[in-house]
This record gives sequence, C-alpha cells and structure tokens, in this order.
Amino acid sequence: MIWQLVTVGNLLTALTYSVIAVMLAVRLRRTGQLSLRANPLGVAMMLVFGTVAVRSAWTGAQMLLPLIGVEHQAALALRDAYTVASVPLPFIAAAAGLMFLWLRRRADEETGPASLYPDHALQRHRALEINDNIVQGLLAARELDALGQEAEAREVLADTLAHAQRMMGELLDGDVRPGALRRTAAA
Repeated sequence: MIWQLVTVGNLLTALTYSVIAVMLAVRLRRTGQLSLRANPLGVAMMLVFGTVAVRSAWTGAQMLLPLIGVEHQAALALRDAYTVASVPLPFIAAAAGLMFLWLRRRADEETGPASLYPDHALQRHRALEINDNIVQGLLAARELDALGQEAEAREVLADTLAHAQRMMGELLDGDVRPGALRRTAAA
C-alpha cells in the first residue's frame, strides 16, 4: 500500500508542476520574455518546475510498470524501498504547487495578470522613456535660456519637473514612504 500512495503523490506532483511550468512558459512567451537574456529568473523557474514534473512523472510511471506486465527490476526494488516516511513528501510537493497556483490566481484577481518575474525589457523601456523625457526637457530649457528666453526656459523646466514627478508617481503607485530612499552617494 505504501508504494501506491507514493505513486499517487508523485503523479499529483507531476500534474501540478506541469501546469505551473506550462503557465510560466505561456506567460513568458506572451510577453516576449521566453529567453535567458530577456528574463533569466522566469526561464529558470519554468525549467525548475518542468524538471520536477518530469522527474515525478518518471518515478510514478516506473512504479506502475509492473502493473502492465513490465517486470522492471529497478521498479520492483523501488517499490520495496519505500517506507511510511516516504509517503508525505510527494504530497507536500504537490500541495506546494497547488499553493503557488492559488496565490498566482489571487494575485491575478487583485491586480490583473501580473508579471510573474521582473520584466527587464519593460523596466528598461520605462527607464529610457523617463530619461528621454527629462533630458529633452532640460535641453529645451538650456536652449531657450541660451536664446535669452528665460521665462520660457523656467516654464519648460517646471513642466519637465512636473512630468518627471508624475511619471515617477505612476511607476511607484504611491508606495513611497519617508526614508524609503537611502542614497549611496550624496545628491
């Protein structure tokens, strides 16, 4: 009876982790991050879940071989090697996978389909956009000042500052508290 329980646990783990690996792959592909360059952490996690799924499926399938007439010595030995202490682990692994899926679903319901892992391409795009907007505003102010149009230069500077603050506020979503920024170098 012990090997049967361990087999069921391994097959449940294989199913749960396969679902997670596929979900990760689909999301990474959909957002153009299915490469080690675009999102190494996301790809690594997909591979971890996929590898555990394959390993659990392999162990479960090996345990079932004698049932279909394949008298594989390793499978029979593996069946005999399991003890009562072997039973909880595959069920705990399956439960951890189910918890991941439940938490992911809850996060999606609360915030929409959130990024699973940092989207480096999106972060880079936002940083370039902020830099471009601020640099263009500063250059425009400098040129207006050089042309002697000081009032217009101050207006462009004020608009640039307001725009930069608005963009940062949107990015940080109001999640800035006093002391949140500890500078590494003085401003």
